[in-house]
Amino acid sequence: SVRFSDHAKASDTNFHKIPSPASKPSFFLVPSDRRCETISALQMLNLENIADNELGLSEDMMTENAGRGIAEVALSALNSGGGRGLTQGKSSIIPTVVVFAGNNKSGLRAVAAGRHIRNHGLNVVICVLGLERESELLVGLRRQIKGFRGFGGKIVTKIELLEYVKTLDAPLELIIDGLLGLTISFEELRTGDQATAYELIAWANRSKARVLAIDVPTGIDPTTGKVSIIDGRQLYIHAEYVVAMGAPKKGLLEAMALGEGIADEDGKGKDWQLFVADIGLGAAVWKKAGTRVRRGVEFDGSWVLAMRFQGGAE
Repeated sequence: SVRFSDHAKASDTNFHKIPSPASKPSFFLVPSDRRCETISALQMLNLENIADNELGLSEDMMTENAGRGIAEVALSALNSGGGRGLTQGKSSIIPTVVVFAGNNKSGLRAVAAGRHIRNHGLNVVICVLGLERESELLVGLRRQIKGFRGFGGKIVTKIELLEYVKTLDAPLELIIDGLLGLTISFEELRTGDQATAYELIAWANRSKARVLAIDVPTGIDPTTGKVSIIDGRQLYIHAEYVVAMGAPKKGLLEAMALGEGIADEDGKGKDWQLFVADIGLGAAVWKKAGTRVRRGVEFDGSWVLAMRFQGGAE
């Protein structure tokens, strides 16, 4: 499982190193301390297309790999962060996890993660953006929804979600953010879905539950790292955990270079706990893609690795 103690140890020893004047903001793998290069959303799309069309690693296979990685971080977060009920004792209250799933690859992976988490005995409810038009959702997303329902899972609209959480006997433990993904902006959503997304973001930020975001928190541009400004106000999900799929995206690094995901001197906010999950993109995929990163992330014997951020010179 993901070792949060390793992440904490590495943070204690390395996070506050004074970088050399020539250094630039970077991610490093924990505990190996190897630099972890970022890629753009477009490069990731190209890698996944090569894996699918040329090497036979289908979208469903990558989704399953991604879902398992997200679930591993989620279960470890609940276990290490005082999550209730994981011992499954008679007096335990089973933790509830809410999943936000948009009509995109992050949404597919979020639903797959929800199924894995539910299979490990937790209570999971998935809120799908655009569920009212289920027949218009991506084929892959509909397939994931069917699988989750087949295992007895609960799929809801935003209105149904807000009603459902009122019935819970214990506070919500974790929210998984797979709302916008890497390729869709707020502006590209239908007007009704925009309103729903705004409300879900606001609701998540009001909640005391921890938030795990896939690739980048919703509302942060996956390319530039800039926070969305809607009606003159910042609008993004305040995550505590971020799990990169296959490799960290440039926007995540840019956001942290701009100061997002880093607690300020007054202790406001929290440092993002960063992870990268293996979705099956082996060295052959990276070689065919011809990116500057020739071999991709070296996962060694793990499916998920912690990362740390090191800022550049002032």
